[in-house]
Amino acid sequence: MWGDTLYNGRPDYCKNFSLLRNVCKWRKSCADVCIRRKRQDYHSVFNLVYSIDCCKSACPKRYKTGRNGNIPFWMHLLFGDRYDFFKKYLDEGYDIVFTGISSKMSATYQIACLVKQELAPDRIFVVDSGNLSTGIGLLLLKATKFRDMGYSAMQIANELENIVPRVKAQFVIDTLDYLYKGGRCSTVSYAFSKVLRIKPMIVVREKAMQVGTKFVGSITRAQAGMTKMFLNDFEKIDKEFVFITHTMAYEGAKYIRNMISNVSPQIENLYETVAGCVIGSHCGRNTIGILYIMKDEIVAKVDNIAE
Repeated sequence: MWGDTLYNGRPDYCKNFSLLRNVCKWRKSCADVCIRRKRQDYHSVFNLVYSIDCCKSACPKRYKTGRNGNIPFWMHLLFGDRYDFFKKYLDEGYDIVFTGISSKMSATYQIACLVKQELAPDRIFVVDSGNLSTGIGLLLLKATKFRDMGYSAMQIANELENIVPRVKAQFVIDTLDYLYKGGRCSTVSYAFSKVLRIKPMIVVREKAMQVGTKFVGSITRAQAGMTKMFLNDFEKIDKEFVFITHTMAYEGAKYIRNMISNVSPQIENLYETVAGCVIGSHCGRNTIGILYIMKDEIVAKVDNIAE
């Protein structure tokens, strides 16, 4: 399976994977996760190609230049790049399950579908994650579990399709500077956020991002509000995997861990990860989110989430 963009952070939580390479890039987002199964060896173990967009040493430098008005830009892999990558593994006898950033946020999914039709419609299975960052990571970890259970590529893709609408992702943003400089925030909203000290919580619902609520005050207050939402959901979540993902918000991650300390022993795998270049360039430093899967509930779009 190939998960494109944002499956970043420290690879130490990928114990089920074989780490083949690390590639640090900023301008071109290409965190490629490829789990592939040889057709002639149905029960063979998958390998993983894992690339890190933005290493810790690069982030502070980029955030510093961002404060001076120079923000980084990112792009998805082009048709030719993806074609060559897929073809390499098809030629080696592997089937491919692909998932990437949501079809409503990027052209990644559409390009993968085009490559599938061009190369091997019966051997490439494209899943729209409907998400970003470790929302995709949750799907990849589930896919690894299905892989170990001996599922075929088609069966893995079908299982992921069932999980996609149950993935819940939300994150709070410390500053709107990056969204404003990137043209994703109006001048009026930006000005009001500065005056009122607004910290928006962005949620991913029905494959798109929306503002869940706007916290007024400190980033700690916003983190507390987001964490309370997670705690309210806790009895209804799949406790196998939970992510706390951030852009160098280490104090915030520690604060959230303390808030959930009473329930965290019930979580089988609680991962703290550092997001990569796409989240970093869009949201800036000190953004932090909690991402998990609901057991049965379909995560629907909401008008507003109460603070």
